[in-house]
Amino acid sequence: MADDGSELTRDEVLRALAALEAGWAGDEQALAVLGERAPGERALPALLALYGERTLQALLTIAISGQETPSSEQALACADELAHTVVGRISGVLGQALESWAAGAGDDSAAACQIARTVIGAIAAVSQDADGDDVLPLLAALRTQTLRESC
Repeated sequence: MADDGSELTRDEVLRALAALEAGWAGDEQALAVLGERAPGERALPALLALYGERTLQALLTIAISGQETPSSEQALACADELAHTVVGRISGVLGQALESWAAGAGDDSAAACQIARTVIGAIAAVSQDADGDDVLPLLAALRTQTLRESC
């Protein structure tokens, strides 16, 4: 997925995390509510695709660096190293696929649910044993980190 330079706000990250939880639970009503947006807000499928791609890249960078909080220099070196690996290239293809899927989905909550489950699968594959048993605690930890960083 191409980086358009736009940053995700704290509220967007929290909305994405809530949608990931709802998607994991198959809660269509929650996804419909989270899919409602004000003018200027991202469509939920697009938000999930962007959040997923950025989170996956961050997790892969951490995995390569071996540190939870690599320095800026280390992160850049790891990102460069990642770009030259099969895993990094496949991750980029996944990001492009999510972006294309989201672009065609508009505000479709069913597509948001499918994208959410794909994002969770990718995050779990990098950060866990990939069985998905501890997805909700992982999302809670990501939410807690987001809230701490925004204080």
